[in-house]
Amino acid sequence: MFSTRFARFCSPKAKCFRSFGIGTILLSSSFVLSSCIKRLYQQSDYRLYEKDFTLSSQSLLRTDGVYVLDSIYSSETSRAGTTHQFFTFFKSGQANLTLDIDNDIHSPEEYEESVRRHLQSTSSSDRKTLFEGYFRIDGNRIVIERASVPRNMLVYQYGRLNPNRLEIVSQTIKGKGRLRDRYFKSNYRAVYKFVPLDENQWNELIPGW
Repeated sequence: MFSTRFARFCSPKAKCFRSFGIGTILLSSSFVLSSCIKRLYQQSDYRLYEKDFTLSSQSLLRTDGVYVLDSIYSSETSRAGTTHQFFTFFKSGQANLTLDIDNDIHSPEEYEESVRRHLQSTSSSDRKTLFEGYFRIDGNRIVIERASVPRNMLVYQYGRLNPNRLEIVSQTIKGKGRLRDRYFKSNYRAVYKFVPLDENQWNELIPGW
């Protein structure tokens, strides 16, 4: 079940992009408008937050674009991704998942605008995190941590990295973000394909979470 919590970011053309926290399959279906939510989580609340984190130049994870949901596989079925959503990762360890409910984002310029506007919205120095999260990598394995606000707990998504592709294979509230084998043994795969962008469009902005 997809979360229906969202924040809207509007372009000069009056298009609105709704940016979601990390995680596509949630344990709760609570519907809460972002304007009504008290931001509860700070950096110190996250187990994967690392102040001096720097992404290795040898990592398979790319930060010069977005990972867009392409297809979903299980033991018995496969289908195209029906919801337009994409991950953005940053060299300093932050991650964000944007859910484009109205399917407004198509061109590279529109993806770049969405990333830039989201970063601008998080620029306040005293801003607490809500929709965003952090990641940790070991080889081709990745874990992404986010907060499930209605349940007041941390949620972890586990996946594998391939050249220009991210595969999310499980989600759990257990494990505290540890990269253990059992979290990667799954018949489920949500495949995100990488779309390169001009990261100079947002490089001067620092993620505010």
